[in-house]
Amino acid sequence: MADRSLFQQILRGRTGYWTLLVLILLVSFRLYSSRYYPLLNSDDALNVLMTRDYSLPHDLYCWGQDRGGTLIPLLGQFFHGVLGISLIWSVSLSNYLVVVMGGLCFMQLFETRSSKVMFAMLWLLPPWRFVDMLRFPYGVQYGLLGIAVLLVVRIPLDRERHFRVQDHVRMLLLMFVSIIAVWVSDLAVLTIGAAGMAWFLWRRKQHLPLMPRNEILLWCAGGLAFGAAFIAYAKLTAPAVTQHYQQVNTPGELVAAMATFGGAFFDLVLFRTREPYMSAYAVLAVASFITVVWMWRRRPRRDARTGLALFLALDAAFLVFAVLSSKWAVLNLLNRRYFIGAYIGLSILVLLLNELTMRDRKYAPWVSGLLWLTVLAGALSGPMQMKYIWPRTLESRVDVASEFLSLGRIGLIGEYGNAYVACTPDPERIASTPHDRGDVKNADLVPPVFDGRDIYVIRDMWMDSFPDTLSQFGHVLVREGRPFTIANCTVSQYVEVR
Repeated sequence: MADRSLFQQILRGRTGYWTLLVLILLVSFRLYSSRYYPLLNSDDALNVLMTRDYSLPHDLYCWGQDRGGTLIPLLGQFFHGVLGISLIWSVSLSNYLVVVMGGLCFMQLFETRSSKVMFAMLWLLPPWRFVDMLRFPYGVQYGLLGIAVLLVVRIPLDRERHFRVQDHVRMLLLMFVSIIAVWVSDLAVLTIGAAGMAWFLWRRKQHLPLMPRNEILLWCAGGLAFGAAFIAYAKLTAPAVTQHYQQVNTPGELVAAMATFGGAFFDLVLFRTREPYMSAYAVLAVASFITVVWMWRRRPRRDARTGLALFLALDAAFLVFAVLSSKWAVLNLLNRRYFIGAYIGLSILVLLLNELTMRDRKYAPWVSGLLWLTVLAGALSGPMQMKYIWPRTLESRVDVASEFLSLGRIGLIGEYGNAYVACTPDPERIASTPHDRGDVKNADLVPPVFDGRDIYVIRDMWMDSFPDTLSQFGHVLVREGRPFTIANCTVSQYVEVR
């Protein structure tokens, strides 16, 4: 009880409250930012390389695809080009700028500091399977959604109040943020659809007019027209088209995807994976969700935030169904990244429903305790998994790759999983590319590898042994010296003969 009382005193005090939030942010940045993440990969590294070579309209979408708008490299132009900050730090700061802004906007939805701190932990210290939200487009999309939600709640939707100049500015910002969100992630279209349906269902239940005021309709029409034109232009100028991306599963494939998803979920909650800390969180999360929804159903308290809760539930449902219906998602083994939006929406939903009922129930302290236990289990699952299961270290991947700098000005060739991430410490000194039969995202990155640098080949995930002669991109390379280990990679030097 003394510990609980002390914690409550910390939350009541302004200094203690903000100190706790800043501490959560710093721990999150140290664990999961691109600069420090132990499992940084070549997908992450593309943001670093695009920040260095950003060029419009060619780079509106990530190299090699027609999806994934490049907001982070665009923001990185300020940190790198204007402030002169290194590329990896520029990408890290750009990501966290969007995430923190979105998180601060979402926090305005909660009434109590306890809920705000729980949300900050769910947002900045997510459970193990969703830590990619802090670096990948899905998290950026929901960071933008947080900004959009705050704008919406401050716009007069009905005709009772005069539509002022600042309301027009808010609508302009809302349209801009919504278009950017769709550019960043096509899944944002589902979120917009969920918002429209939630509006219709909520207004109908409240016996209110279904159509918003004329000013809002005009802004939405203009935003839709401009946004559609911009997205169409971006996709037309994309250097590549992603195969199967827009294909939908057949009914049989949908059922199989649902079975796969269900099987993976039960494996997780039954501790049948090598992710025991995530499994513990999953069990607690299911218990928290069932408990809070049951309590809300017993004694619902309705206010404007109930409409928001409906929107979050619909958004999560739309997203899960869309992922299970997508042939592209199935071909990518229903990657956990695709469910980041569902995690965010359901987490906020649980916290909102808890606030809507906490004053009307005698079991509030026990439910609050369950929520805190769930949030802490999720926050600990990431570092515990990395430290004790895989990769058994919290050392930054960028720091590990920095060992390549000791080789001087070099060119690297390897499998996609190793190639681009190896150059993140300094792409000027380390030029790298996947091999010519690998996933080469940008052919312009190949010539620098052969521009007089010392050439090294990374064997891992590509070859069983180093051949004496290797042909790559029309260049004939001959192995020189013995293989050695550096930056956790098996490497051998090669010399170009022609």
